Amino acid sequence: MKVDRGAGLCPDCATRPIEVRWTGLCRPCNSRRLAAAQRDTLAKMVAQRELWSARQHVQRMRDEMQEEFATLAGIDHDTIAGGDATRRPLRAGTSLVGGCGLKACEAPQRARAAIFAV
Repeated sequence: MKVDRGAGLCPDCATRPIEVRWTGLCRPCNSRRLAAAQRDTLAKMVAQRELWSARQHVQRMRDEMQEEFATLAGIDHDTIAGGDATRRPLRAGTSLVGGCGLKACEAPQRARAAIFAV
C-alpha cells in the first residue's frame, strides 16, 4: 500500500490524518507507540532489578561461605586479610572479597597460611 504524503495521513494506519506533529502520527497510533515505549522501559527496569538481586545474592553467599570457612578454621577475618582490613587501600586489579581488598586468589592462601601457622 502506498501512502500519499501530501494527503497528511498517518503512516501507521493510513486511515486518519496526522494529529501529532512531533511524531507525524494520528493520536491513537501515537498513544500505542508511547505505551509500547513505556512497556519496554518498564521491562528493562525489571530486568535490571532482577540482575542486581541475583548479584547481591551471589555476594551474600560468598560472604557467608568465607565467614563459615573462617569460623571452621578458628581464625578471624583480620587474620585472613593480614592486618587491619578496614584501613587497607584497594590496589589496582583487586576486588572486594569479604571487604578485605585482596585478590580473590590471595584470601584462601592467606587463610591456609594462618591455619598452619597456629
